Amino acid sequence: MKSPRLVSGLVALLGIGAGVLAAPALAADCPELVGRLPYGAVSRVAVSGDYAYFNSGDTLKVADVSDPSAPHVVGYVVLPGLASDIAVSGGYAYVAASEAGLRVIDVSNPAAPVEVGFVETLDVAWGVAVDGDYAYVAGWGLSVIDVSTPSAPVEVGLANSPSFNGIDVAVSGGYAYVAAIEYGLRVIDVSTPSAPVEVGFLDTLQEAWGVAVSGSYAYVAWGSWDPQGNPPEVHHVEDAFTE
Repeated sequence: MKSPRLVSGLVALLGIGAGVLAAPALAADCPELVGRLPYGAVSRVAVSGDYAYFNSGDTLKVADVSDPSAPHVVGYVVLPGLASDIAVSGGYAYVAASEAGLRVIDVSNPAAPVEVGFVETLDVAWGVAVDGDYAYVAGWGLSVIDVSTPSAPVEVGLANSPSFNGIDVAVSGGYAYVAAIEYGLRVIDVSTPSAPVEVGFLDTLQEAWGVAVSGSYAYVAWGSWDPQGNPPEVHHVEDAFTE
């Protein structure tokens, strides 16, 4: 049985912006821009195969990126709420649509995406991740939604005690990692989807806005780059709990 005692820092890789990437010392390792789509403000993007899925206000757009130097939009669908996050799995795009909850979009035909199901979450849906038959939606807490039948998604679990406001979520190894703005990083055991429970947390230095997990590490983007240029902190996840 894993104890809820948090040990030391669970994560923390602070996001670095374009100004850092442009620093002379890093010039040789900088990513190179090879193509672009002029679609104004875009805050989220997901990629699957030859297609990229991105938000534009209340619209989910699908772009063909098979030629990275010439990406172009091939389809879109208008949603009943602001598209705030996107996850793609098994021919479906799962969109956290703010006040409109979770929307399920059939993207098997990228040129004609169509909504096939939805579920109203307890509060605003800001972030979404999909793992197997479940979608995990960050908002007021973390909602666990059974999407085994995409046309009829149903909420089966909710973790919101202690309460927090989630903005982004990543799932790995039976745990959901939620970037919870002023509440830092929250770690939710989702091994039993119908009974998700918080087992750890980390108070980040500033508001936590994004999270990704790879292997034994979680990476959190928080409010802003340290003006003093202090390096980011990285800690093991595997030692975050004690038996």
